[in-house]
Amino acid sequence: PTTTTTTTTTTTKTTKMAFKITTLLALATATLLVAVSSHENQVAADTFPQWCICGNNQLTGIVCSQNKGNWDGGSCGLDNQRVFDGFVKVCKNYNQELKCWH
Repeated sequence: PTTTTTTTTTTTKTTKMAFKITTLLALATATLLVAVSSHENQVAADTFPQWCICGNNQLTGIVCSQNKGNWDGGSCGLDNQRVFDGFVKVCKNYNQELKCWH
């Protein structure tokens, strides 16, 4: 009877430990996937201000004005994520090449 009890207890402890390790690995994997997908969904604006151009100079001025950016005659200054996201969206809708820097 003692051997059976010890074997059962050992098996239960081993199962609990394996479950904890499996749970931790699953949690770590899920966290990593969320972090990677969040990073991939972000276009490029992790630092502000950003300056962007959309295709040619004339179109950049139009897109900049539509999104309340700061048009300087050659590029559009974007000072926050909302303005940046709007500029990127409109530029992509025009199917133009987007270039940004900071």
